Amino acid sequence: MVARWHQYSISVDLSSEATLYHVVADDSRFERILRGFALMLFLTAGFLGAVKSRRSRLPGLVAVLLATMIMYCAFWCLVSYKPSDEWTLLIGNTSPLIFAMCLGVFAGFDPTLWRPLRSVALAIAWSSVALGAYYTVSLTMKGTFAGSNPTVEHLQTAFWFGLTGLVLHKSSRWRDCLPALIPIALCIPMAIIAISRSFTLLAALGLVTGLLVPLQRYFRLLVTRVFVLGVLSALVLGLGWWLLSMAAPERVLALKERLNEDTRSSQYTQFFQQVPVESLILGLGPKATYTYNDRANYDYIDNQFLFILFKFGLPVLLGYSAIAIWPGLHLLIIAGSKQQRLIGVIFVFWTLAGLGVAIYHAITLNPQNFAVILLAGRAFSLTKTAGRSPFPRHQKPLRATSQPVLGTRVSPASQVTA
Repeated sequence: MVARWHQYSISVDLSSEATLYHVVADDSRFERILRGFALMLFLTAGFLGAVKSRRSRLPGLVAVLLATMIMYCAFWCLVSYKPSDEWTLLIGNTSPLIFAMCLGVFAGFDPTLWRPLRSVALAIAWSSVALGAYYTVSLTMKGTFAGSNPTVEHLQTAFWFGLTGLVLHKSSRWRDCLPALIPIALCIPMAIIAISRSFTLLAALGLVTGLLVPLQRYFRLLVTRVFVLGVLSALVLGLGWWLLSMAAPERVLALKERLNEDTRSSQYTQFFQQVPVESLILGLGPKATYTYNDRANYDYIDNQFLFILFKFGLPVLLGYSAIAIWPGLHLLIIAGSKQQRLIGVIFVFWTLAGLGVAIYHAITLNPQNFAVILLAGRAFSLTKTAGRSPFPRHQKPLRATSQPVLGTRVSPASQVTA
């Protein structure tokens, strides 16, 4: 991602009432090679996890859906691309090859992965916050940008890796949670300056969820916990809003003006006027397009699940959901611990982002997509033991007694055994 936005150009759009800017990343062969290399390494990690003899197994239905998705994606690669096409199309956002990353779920089964991964996740979160802040000051505060830009991409990475670092917390103490909470909190002002209503809401929900972890240590009653959480969240958000109003009043005003603006209905209306619903069952292929706001050959829609149906069809959506959505939501339902429940909440946020509650969220070859696939493997492993008693049904735990039963003579040997 750093290589992608190392050099860029800015174009100006004067066709609308307000002046819009577009950031275009310069074509970088080095960045494309890195992205392909990342996918290769991730698939290798998944293969090494899959060949281990002692590992968790995918449920039968999930394995079938995964295999069907991989074969259907291979079919789209064969029929959609020609030898004359550039190889970069195979790792683009509209390529069916990117769904091969779901095979990396087997790497998430490895229990030794998670302790060192927390430090890596926090390092990525803090680095992304720093880069996002840099691009916010140098770009976003100076104008309104349409389309993806470096501020948005680093903002998203900081948020998801902040949540990943939080879910891997060593304890619920403030000193263990704050390193993950700070990047999440800093995403809120950057989302406001980027005039993203959806990601402001998502980052605020992430912060509230994260604050619950250390607060549970001090307040046992649910009513007290909710009250303290509400007061603390209101103070943090109110202070942040006030500071932003002082530092960038025009950006705060622009976000206020967009609060009641409907930008989704018209896109859905135009999409379904041109794309038959029955065609979403099998998909129209990675090169399928439609016309949006007089822009011909438009290939994106702000809903990743509908985007998958549009491009690749129901088999790919079912396979991806079985790997990257279902394990977390299932774990949330049967969670046996607070940490397991927190993993499930991340997948709730990921589902909301896929539905459009995030700015330019995409299922593509980027760090947060890899992290979610790994967390899905962790969720599959934890599902095997979540909510399960450590004792079989026919066996009850032994009662430890420090005093012998009255009237019973206890021999020295039995005392040693006890």
